[in-house]
Amino acid sequence: MSSMSVRIFVGDQIKDDSQFKKVTPRPENQYTLNGIRIDYDKNRRSFYHPMDLLEDEFPEELAGFVEKISIRAALIISSPRRSGRYSSSTAEGFVESFTFEGEKVLIMVTGPNFDDAQDLFFKILRGEVLPYEDWEKKQISPNTNKKVL
Repeated sequence: MSSMSVRIFVGDQIKDDSQFKKVTPRPENQYTLNGIRIDYDKNRRSFYHPMDLLEDEFPEELAGFVEKISIRAALIISSPRRSGRYSSSTAEGFVESFTFEGEKVLIMVTGPNFDDAQDLFFKILRGEVLPYEDWEKKQISPNTNKKVL
């Protein structure tokens, strides 16, 4: 089982666009901009467009409003990826391995634009980039400066 979430976070200025409309009567926190779904996350107090990275194209109508792209995936992949922090261009991300119904890897990437976030995500997925901060190095004991584990 795999799960993936892609959110295009947009700024509050989107409310000023004449094409920005509330969907009525339900769901409660859903809007549209030129027919593109925009949700409001009450906890984060932010507007975002959910999308499928593998099937949807980036909606160009949102380009002027984008503040951040967030890609999160929990996947079963054939080759392990190093746990740690990654970067490429303007995007940042991290990878963490965990076990739940089989060995999985959690990949989280954020960036200020879609192309850079997507590029880093797929580089990590294909194993084409190493972490700049590797979380799998031997730990050094603070008391003895000797490597442990």
